Amino acid sequence: MLLATVAMTSCSKDSAKPTLVGKWNLISYVYKSATFTETIDGSTGDFMDFKKDGKLELRFDGETETIDYTISDSKVTFDGTTFSITNLTSSAVTLYNTEGSGSNKVEMTINLKK
Repeated sequence: MLLATVAMTSCSKDSAKPTLVGKWNLISYVYKSATFTETIDGSTGDFMDFKKDGKLELRFDGETETIDYTISDSKVTFDGTTFSITNLTSSAVTLYNTEGSGSNKVEMTINLKK
């Protein structure tokens, strides 16, 4: 019985910490200001691919571009904007940014899934 327990635990899934590196499908992009909220749903083929070399390949609405990105602690910066990584699992990630305050406050949320 002890041998069976050891065999079962040694075959369990790797408990490695999830990483942002990899290809993520764009589910939605939400832009919210004091006067309006706009939600843009991702289409089939829209993605963000965070490569190990610090390059981010973006595909949205049929257009593809590659830009640099950096990760520090629980933040990712690309295209001059720093997003907090507010949720990161092996299958989903949420990136959040807020700038300004009061009536000038703008919030951006990007929802991605594997």
